[in-house]
Amino acid sequence: MKKHWMFGVAVLVLLISLSGVTAQAQGMNAKLEIIPLYNFMSNGFGDARLGNHGYGLEVAYNINDNVGFMAAFSGNHGTTTPFSFGCDPTCSFNETQRQDFVTGTFGPIFYHHAGDFRMFSKALAGVSRGHWSARQTFPGSPGSFNEFGEKGTGFALRVGGGVDYRNTGRWGWRVIQLDYTFGNMNADGFDTCNGCTLETSHRAETINNVSVSTGFIWRFGGNQ
Repeated sequence: MKKHWMFGVAVLVLLISLSGVTAQAQGMNAKLEIIPLYNFMSNGFGDARLGNHGYGLEVAYNINDNVGFMAAFSGNHGTTTPFSFGCDPTCSFNETQRQDFVTGTFGPIFYHHAGDFRMFSKALAGVSRGHWSARQTFPGSPGSFNEFGEKGTGFALRVGGGVDYRNTGRWGWRVIQLDYTFGNMNADGFDTCNGCTLETSHRAETINNVSVSTGFIWRFGGNQ
């Protein structure tokens, strides 16, 4: 865990240096910004990497035009279209997978203004929770199934950045936001089937997820 926090501090220092926190004309940022988002995530929790649609809500309190603090919540959920594997009637099966990933993070955000555009970068830390499961049914044996998966909760580090348009006025547009989420979880696994004894397991799960987002900015206070 100590190494993970050291990695977070190093990323934070890098973001500060890249953000160019220099003196600029004041009044470009609102004091408070509420940002609802749509996002799409490449989610690697569990034994599969799936593409999940999702949502996000970010709230930023801006100290000045260059620096603020952000609380961010996001959730991504998805179910695969059932697919089939066939060899012969005794071993063919249909499988559906389910994946969920939720994060809550907090940390600094840094801005750079260029006309109607505003670039930003951020480094947030907090908690993530993941779930993945797969259910298999067997056409040759009606009523038979096999279900397995895992779920866990742990540390999350989210770093990213993007571009906003029309950063003055009541409304703005988050044109694009790219985020990388790293995390460590203590995951509890399960494996069961009809007529089977439930089997459980425990393992450490490392998360490396990437997401892209867009949304609107609702602004309060400051320059509108």
